[in-house]
Amino acid sequence: MSARLVLLLVLSVAVAGLAQAAPAPLRKSQPDQQPEVELRGWLSDSRLADGAPSVILRPADYLSVAKAYGIANPPKVNFRTHFLAVHVSARSRTGHFELDGNGNLRIVASLASLKCCEEPPGSGFVIKSFRRSDVKTVEGLPLPKN
Repeated sequence: MSARLVLLLVLSVAVAGLAQAAPAPLRKSQPDQQPEVELRGWLSDSRLADGAPSVILRPADYLSVAKAYGIANPPKVNFRTHFLAVHVSARSRTGHFELDGNGNLRIVASLASLKCCEEPPGSGFVIKSFRRSDVKTVEGLPLPKN
């Protein structure tokens, strides 16, 4: 067999195989699968509480806060669809957030469980993710765009 004939045979088999191959189905866009993030901890250096952000809107800010707060391997957050609310308190680490029907996110500090000298000196923190589309205001102030 000549080399031309072999090449023609190989090409015709390849074209026939491609003609019968089914195209890959189009991927439907999945709804946002961002798992909830909730981080709690204690800051032994209470100076870190000074100027703590109330919201984190960008990945770089999240990584800076995580490093400063000693959070190893912080969970991923899709900042296009979510943001992080932050609460730091020198009195308790049991605070939480409440979202009302109007889209206002409030910080609720719980002091009931705190007893004298129960916690070492410092500040407790809570960092929690929220869907941007669900929150209109934080403590009555509009959620910044970025």
